[in-house]
This record gives sequence, structure tokens and C-alpha cells, in this order.
Amino acid sequence: MDSLTDSVKAKKNRQRSTPYPGITLQKAVETVSDLERALGKRLYSRTAIAEGLGAKKLNGPMVRKIAALSHYGLLAREGDVYQLSNLSGSILHYIEDSERKRALQIASKTPRLFSKII
Repeated sequence: MDSLTDSVKAKKNRQRSTPYPGITLQKAVETVSDLERALGKRLYSRTAIAEGLGAKKLNGPMVRKIAALSHYGLLAREGDVYQLSNLSGSILHYIEDSERKRALQIASKTPRLFSKII
């Protein structure tokens, strides 16, 4: 029994790799634009996001895509609810090109792994 307990403890104490987005920033921007076009600016559940992006159900690839949007800072999450972030607005609805460029630079450095590398 001790070896089983030790095994469970080892799994809990295992270091996880630094999270990173599973899609490119360009694809993330396209996805958040599609999401806004489909559902507007409001609060979303993950299921609503999946449906808004054309998935029949919430599945693994869609969960990873939603996570990527959060990694880039394009979706703000509070508990189980998501909404488009201010950064998304700066990228999608910019007034000057410099505003969009700056927002894209921020988004590219937002994922934890990318900021560690930079």
C-alpha cells in the first residue's frame, strides 16, 4: 500500500511543462474574430464558444483552441465564463496601425512559455 501512496504522491508532485498555445497568433486572431462575428461581445461558456466556432460539441481540439486564445490574452476568463479581452479589441478594432501592431506584440509575449524564452 505504501508504494501505491508513494506513486500517487509522485504524480501530484511531478513538474508540469510550461503551458503554451497550440495554434499560431495569426490563427488565434482569426479565431477570435470569427467568435466575435458569430456570438458578439458578451460572456461565453466554453460550449458556446465551441458552437460559435462551428463545432458540434466541445471536444479536445476545441478545448485546446480556447486555451490558446486565453494564453495569448485574447480571451479573458473568470471561472467558467469567457469574454473577449481588451487586447482582442485593440487587435480587431484598431484606429491606427501602430495600435494594432503594439497589441499583437503584447499578445505574442503573453503566453508563459514565450515570455520565458524572450
